[in-house]
Amino acid sequence: MNYVRFCCMLIIVAVLFQANAYALQKSISVSGGLATFSEHYNTSAQAMGRLELQSYNGVGIDLNAGYIYAKSSQSGIPQMKMIPVLAGINYTIRSPFSTLEPYAGIMCGASMMNDAFNSTILTYGARAGINLKMDHATSVYVETQYLRADDDKTNLNINPITVGIGLKRYIGNDRSTPLVGKQPSRVNYNRRMNQRYQRR
Repeated sequence: MNYVRFCCMLIIVAVLFQANAYALQKSISVSGGLATFSEHYNTSAQAMGRLELQSYNGVGIDLNAGYIYAKSSQSGIPQMKMIPVLAGINYTIRSPFSTLEPYAGIMCGASMMNDAFNSTILTYGARAGINLKMDHATSVYVETQYLRADDDKTNLNINPITVGIGLKRYIGNDRSTPLVGKQPSRVNYNRRMNQRYQRR
């Protein structure tokens, strides 16, 4: 429980810091793949969506929502429908010379469950993946997540490990890297371009 409290406090601090600091890039992501369980449930399909706000130094915050449906592997265990809604903080190793960007993060929130379980369950976990930039506006990524939720109604530990492939789309005109050095104004830039044309 101390770990959960620490994660929640860390996410809240990061959200407040990033919202008032220098977050520059927004993106929306969707992914799909498989979810496997250590016990009680068979491997199943999963889907996840994400809204992310990231600064140019690689620190980001995000809001995640997903869906996992799994059939029980043992008699007496109810089928599960899980809709996790999680806030997260992540760090991406960014390089202007590479199209591959590995990242990792932690998440904390709640999961809405079907009637056999409590209506909402505290959920937390971690994730890691690698992002492949296709162009300035689109990326694809491969990601694995580990989630943990303990249900008091059934006394089950629900711990899906998910692996998925996703598509990320950057939205807005925010730049992804800081400008370095003194930048010319638009007026001066247009004046120089006109002078270059006149000399020709």
